[in-house]
Amino acid sequence: EHTGPARDDVRLSRLTLDPNATFTLPLPPSATCLVYVRKGTVAVADVAAPRHHLVYTAPGGDELRLANPTSRPADLLLLVALPLREPLVASGTWVVSSERDLALADADYRAGRMGVPWDHTLSDADWRAWLARHPPASSSQ
Repeated sequence: EHTGPARDDVRLSRLTLDPNATFTLPLPPSATCLVYVRKGTVAVADVAAPRHHLVYTAPGGDELRLANPTSRPADLLLLVALPLREPLVASGTWVVSSERDLALADADYRAGRMGVPWDHTLSDADWRAWLARHPPASSSQ
């Protein structure tokens, strides 16, 4: 049995930036970041990203700078990860460690064991209602 984080080289955070607020996160030079803007507009290293846009930052910097240049709060998802340094196999949306894992992921998807797709344009209230209609699958499946 394992307790604790599955990996210590990945960070997934939901952030809310107040109007005209900034946020700076120190990073190791090998880190890659994805910033998905759920609401509002966020400047990622001085590049504006509006609602429902994804910004990718390549490795090489020592910090991530985020700013909300507007008068409304901004809501975003932040993913920061270090290189895996292991074999990768990719096909379509799948990225796994081997051809066998690729076949297993595809079989799980086709069997419906990966949840139900969601509409990224839903409001928070609609999202909660959607979750009530589509509860997470049991881990015993």
